[in-house]
Amino acid sequence: MEEGAIKTLLKIFGSATRSIPDQEVQKHVLSTLRNLARYPHLVEVLIDSPGSVETVVCEFVRFVSHILSNMICQIERLL
Repeated sequence: MEEGAIKTLLKIFGSATRSIPDQEVQKHVLSTLRNLARYPHLVEVLIDSPGSVETVVCEFVRFVSHILSNMICQIERLL
């Protein structure tokens, strides 16, 4: 693993928008991070990378809030 690679992946992941191309990029970044997490010694590097946990949690919250927002809009249309 090249030094700074995880930091670069996290930066790309965190700066992506909700556009379709950016979602594709995020999908590949997550796939790469998931593959790295399969190796115990790289899990430690991943977790110890500044901002790694915060970036993933923030993106997860953003994703969930988007889904909830869509669900609320659909419910409001039914009422």
